This record gives sequence, C-alpha cells and structure tokens, in this order.
Amino acid sequence: MPTVVANFLDGLELGLEEVDTAPGTPRGSGSDQAAGEAVIAVCRVLDSPVLRETLATAASCDLAVALTDPFHRGFVRQGHPGLSGEHLSRHLIEIPGKDFEMTAWIEPRPRKVPHL
Repeated sequence: MPTVVANFLDGLELGLEEVDTAPGTPRGSGSDQAAGEAVIAVCRVLDSPVLRETLATAASCDLAVALTDPFHRGFVRQGHPGLSGEHLSRHLIEIPGKDFEMTAWIEPRPRKVPHL
C-alpha cells in the first residue's frame, strides 16, 4: 500500500506541474466559492448510494472512477489525453436532504491483481 500512495503522490505532483502556469501562484487560486462548490460536489458523489451500489454489484471491483458532470464535460468529452470515457456510465446523484442533484459518470474498475 505505501507504494500505491507514493506513486499516486508522484503522479499528482507531475500532473500539477503541467498545469502550473505561473510559478509562485497558489494552485486553485481564483474563485474560492467555485472551488468550494466543486469539492462539495465531489464529496457528495463519492458518498452517494449510487456509487456504493455500483461497487457492491460490480463483480471483482474494489475501485471505481467517479467524475462530476462538469469535469466530464470539460475534460473527458474534449478528448483530453489519458481520459477515456469509453467505459463510463451516466448516473443521476440525488441527495434530497442536502438539496443536491448532479449527473456523475462512473466506471467500476476490475481488480488487476487477485487478493492474496
């Protein structure tokens, strides 16, 4: 597991370096309200019954990709390298108690290595 985390952090750092256009500018600078709304949307999608059910019913899947609709529209549909929408399926995420409704794109990922 430490290797997974280390590789993830290395990849994240490299990816952020690619989008950094102004050295010294804090990442995510801009509209704090929009960033806050995006974080809330991601958390609600990740904690949604739809995602939990997808993982529970997908045979041999321990991982799922879950993308918000704005991310999907802005990057996947635009053909951004490395982001294929081929196996994503569209789902409506509703959380009535939070007055939240959003389309999300979900792809269960099969386990590549069997559990030991």
